[in-house]
Amino acid sequence: LFSLVQVDTMRVVTGVPQNAAPNVKIGQDAEIFVQELGGVAFRGKVTRTAQSLDLATRTLLTEIQVVNHDGRLMPGMFGQVRLELTRGQRALLVSANTLIIRSTGALVAVVRDGKVHMTKITLGRDYGQEVEVMSGLSEGDKLVVNPGDDIADGVAVRVAAPPDTTKA
Repeated sequence: LFSLVQVDTMRVVTGVPQNAAPNVKIGQDAEIFVQELGGVAFRGKVTRTAQSLDLATRTLLTEIQVVNHDGRLMPGMFGQVRLELTRGQRALLVSANTLIIRSTGALVAVVRDGKVHMTKITLGRDYGQEVEVMSGLSEGDKLVVNPGDDIADGVAVRVAAPPDTTKA
């Protein structure tokens, strides 16, 4: 018993997370990395997607076609895929300890003119200590760190000076 396999052009199948799925486009460039092959980037193009997310994994099944004339990629290999996804906007990174999660969504407490302004935000990726904010904030906004549950819109606050890190 045997299987016939054509390896000069490989089809790489991957799952793209829900937060990145809307930005996957047919024809866009992709890079495939297999650790055992020395970290070389195999270049390919997205050829098709499932056009819907898998209900169990919340990922978009995506197929990438990779030219493999030298036969280095083999069927069944495990690797990583890098897609350059454009979002059309630059995300801001904020400390995770500034977030307020309520039933209405994610908020941050922005300090303007000595008062707290509860601001609804749209979250992007979660990096653990930091999270992306896709909308609702502007660069330079001052945020309350570790806001209490009782924080409310309009509360007067005084901004503390940052610690002096120049003294030993």
